[in-house]
Amino acid sequence: MDKIIHGLYIGNIRDSKNHEQLKINSITHIISILDTENINQIEVGNNIIDYCIIVNPDEQ
Repeated sequence: MDKIIHGLYIGNIRDSKNHEQLKINSITHIISILDTENINQIEVGNNIIDYCIIVNPDEQ
């Protein structure tokens, strides 16, 4: 997991499952952009992007 700016990090699926690091970095929400078929899609320019939003259950 890499810090981009204060409060914004980028990482992979393994990082998103590391609850200890999420808590240490006060990460409460994750946006995951997938390259597989998914329920949620958004059109950006001429591209269709599949996405999934995962919310930390402790923050709901």
